Amino acid sequence: MEESQSSEVPRDPNPRSEMSWIRRFVDKGEDPPMLFFLLIACLFLGSGYLLTTIHNDKFEKSDGMIMEKNADWEFVEKDAGGCDHEGNNCNKRTSIHCLADLVVQHNWEGVNYTSQVNNWFVYSEWDYSNAKQSCEEFIKNSTLEIGSNVTIFFDKEDPSVAYEEMPETWFIFIYWFGIFISGFWVLMAIPFVLKKRGSRNN
Repeated sequence: MEESQSSEVPRDPNPRSEMSWIRRFVDKGEDPPMLFFLLIACLFLGSGYLLTTIHNDKFEKSDGMIMEKNADWEFVEKDAGGCDHEGNNCNKRTSIHCLADLVVQHNWEGVNYTSQVNNWFVYSEWDYSNAKQSCEEFIKNSTLEIGSNVTIFFDKEDPSVAYEEMPETWFIFIYWFGIFISGFWVLMAIPFVLKKRGSRNN
């Protein structure tokens, strides 16, 4: 009877030392609520990724043949330097974005579709007296030849609707916010773990 009692391993009077490192890591007490931030980061990362994936799956990438083209443009005012130390009184210059409005034919599941793809970006430069004429001539004679192929993204539900690039969605901001929260969680976790390891060694 005495031998069985002597063979028992004495228990640590401090139950926290028996807890796994994961439980200590997420234990709130006087420590930061690590588990809470981890769950929030996973929630935003997961939901943002899922919603963005669902959005992107609505569109298909394809090669389309240019049937028609017309020049278009837009003017954008930009800062051209000369700002003071507070970022005020900047010099303003106008930039012209040379664009093309295209009629593109593409095939989806054996059916040919004709799509209008507007505002196809060609180039950008500072505005000057003949900027619009130069844009028209460049699109007419120097780029996007009739009969050539371009890569487009079209809507699977309505293949006649096409875009130059994948349409943006606000879901991506949820995903990026999740990445930000994850980075904040890592920065908070590093000193937390170092503190735990230091107190454990002492």
